[in-house]
Parts: sequence; structure tokens; C-alpha cells
Amino acid sequence: MATFILNDETKRNSYGFRVINSGINLSRFKKNPVMLNRHKSSNEEVIGLWKNIRVEGDQLLADAEFDTEDELAKKIASKVEKGYLKGCSMGISISHDTGFEKEEKGNLILRKCELLEASIVAVPSNAGAIKLYHEGQLMSKADIQLSISNTIKQKIKNTKMERSILTKEAILALELAGDYTESDLNKGILKMKDQWDADKKALVELQAKVENEKKEAAIAKVATLTKEGKIPAGSEREFVEMALRTPNVFDKVIAALPAKQSLAAQLQNPSATTDIKTEEDFQKLTEEQQLAFKEKQPEAYNKLFS
Repeated sequence: MATFILNDETKRNSYGFRVINSGINLSRFKKNPVMLNRHKSSNEEVIGLWKNIRVEGDQLLADAEFDTEDELAKKIASKVEKGYLKGCSMGISISHDTGFEKEEKGNLILRKCELLEASIVAVPSNAGAIKLYHEGQLMSKADIQLSISNTIKQKIKNTKMERSILTKEAILALELAGDYTESDLNKGILKMKDQWDADKKALVELQAKVENEKKEAAIAKVATLTKEGKIPAGSEREFVEMALRTPNVFDKVIAALPAKQSLAAQLQNPSATTDIKTEEDFQKLTEEQQLAFKEKQPEAYNKLFS
């Protein structure tokens, strides 16, 4: 016997939903496991029976037993044996309140249905050959879409009703009494929203204050470093931006820059006094520095006033 896949619950059919194997009612089908030709429900289109109906992993499987004394069945059995026909399709019955559900990614699933028949078809069931019945009548595509829409709407309505039942924590947070009304609930939600908006505004203001303080601190720090000679005048803006965006990089750059040598240090090093070339340069020194210059570099001092 050839084994056919009646349903693969991981695959979506042409209507856009998956059928869950665990929700397929097989009771009536196992008593009358009829095999039809392309879902044609007439005595002449019965071509065999299904045997060994079982679920293996994600698939609902069955073995095909053809009526070899029927000419149509013999032709189809031959095509199956030669590998020309491999497709099988379920005919399932649903009700308008059947469990269509939306998954997290928005895909639809059908959790409950009843298997009425399974047919040999040219296209596999999950690729579009599935047939749906309601109260014994074959459903049109419009009927199916309406059933799906009504089921989803009802579930959304039920979900909203369930959400109106609040936990103790929610009742406390909304400051509601035990016998709160829908109006009380709406007022509590609006009050909480107003508080949330106020907290959000305060947070934004606090963040702005912190950013402003950081900027002022960076400007002051750069100004000090410029005065000390570690940062060249005219480049303060770039260093302030660096201090704000990448403070770690700023600290490393500043640490690597040499400090400007003080005039006192220059006076301790005779070779570093080349900047004092005129009497005007000498007059800019403090009295202590002038005495130190005269003592440490007498020749340069005499040259200035010769």
C-alpha cells in the first residue's frame, strides 16, 4: 500500500492557515475511512479506503487501499504506483465558532475540526487542495474567510473582556475600590497616564540639566587646559566636543600632550631663555624672575642693558 500525507501541520494551505493534527477528530472517519477522487462526493467517485491512519511527528499519515475492481480506481492506482500521483487532500468539517487562532507572527492556525474524507488529488493538501465543510455542505472561499474573520473577532472580544478583570496589584495601582465601575477604571487609567506623562517630562528635564552641566564642566576644563598651555588657543570647541562625546579618548589625548614650560623653569635652564631677547621681554617678568635671570644669566642680562 502507498502511504500518503493527509496533513502536515507545519505547512499552510491556500487559505493561509495550518491545521493542527491533535485537534482533528478522527472518530467518524475511522469508522468510514472513505477515499474519494478529487473530493467528488458520489458513489461513483469512491475509489478505495484508508488504512493504518496515524500521526507521526508533524504528519497525519494513512495507507491507500484501492478498489481494483473499479475501472476509475484501477487507473488512479496505476498512476500512484508509477509515481504520477502523489497528492492527498483532506475534507474537513468546521463550525463557525471553531478555533481559528492567530499566532505570534500573525499566522492562522485551526485547532479543531473533523475529518470527513480524504481524496487523491494532483496537488498535495497543504498546497491548496484542502476542502472545508460546514453542517454537511461544502464551503466556498467566501464562507471560509467569513468563518475565520468571525472567529478572530470573537477571540479579540473575549480577550478584551478577560483583560477587564484586574489583578490586585492593578487595582491598587489605579487606586480603585473593590466594587469599581467601568467609569472608575477609565478615570484611574487616565490618572495613571497623566502621572506617567508628568514623570516622563521630569525625566526629560533632568536629562537636559545633566547634559548642560556636563557641557559646562567640559568648557571649564578645556579653558583651564588652554590657560595652562596644554591645548592650543582656537581649538577649544573641538576639545569640548571630544570631552562630551568620547571622554575616555579626551583624557588620553590630554595626558599625552606636553605641558607648557613655565618661565621659572626656563630660568632654571639657561638654554631655554631664548624668548627673553629685549628689555621689553625682561620688563614682563616678575621682580623675582628678573633677579633670577640676572643671577643665572649675567651675560644675557648685560647684553640687554649694554
